[in-house]
Amino acid sequence: MASAPSGPRNESCGRSETSGSAPSPRLRCYAWQTTYPKAYFGAVLDAATPHGLDPWLLLALSREESRFDPDIVSWAGATGLTQLMPATALGAFAALPKARRPPSYSPELLKDPELNLRLGASVLAESSRRFEDIPLGIAAYNAGPGLVAGFLRRSGHLPFDRFVLAIRVAETRGYLQRVLESWARYRLLYASDDPFIPMPSRY
Repeated sequence: MASAPSGPRNESCGRSETSGSAPSPRLRCYAWQTTYPKAYFGAVLDAATPHGLDPWLLLALSREESRFDPDIVSWAGATGLTQLMPATALGAFAALPKARRPPSYSPELLKDPELNLRLGASVLAESSRRFEDIPLGIAAYNAGPGLVAGFLRRSGHLPFDRFVLAIRVAETRGYLQRVLESWARYRLLYASDDPFIPMPSRY
């Protein structure tokens, strides 16, 4: 997995203003940063770092899952910033070190941004380790490991772009595309190291 960046690229909005009717580079940059905010970034960094997970990926996933609304609950019961299902969250909660979680679990705790991000990071990291592949980990976060294993059996021989298009579950296909797009945009806007998404060598 990608290592945590050293920090936000603060100079990304440091260009000089330009004259004329076109929006200035600074204004355009601020518009992008408003669309892709570093919401809860301290908690994101805290949650991602123990797993060696790129915090920009966790930020992207949270953006696509909840638009950073910590109180949101889906029709299926998925809750909080990373939209965790209660059963999935309970397993991740039990696996967290005791120092990084409350003494007992309650579904209402999923609305706590820091805990939700820690649990979501744990689930995403475990999915990525299972498949030794971050994009497949993202897909498994949405669809579950069983369906992703089936995608691999049918289409794992394809180049990555064609593999994504071959995913038969439209929701998962679109989800993977959106999270990868947000991840790429976050890294281009803020990452202080190589801004490009690290992809597995088999692609």
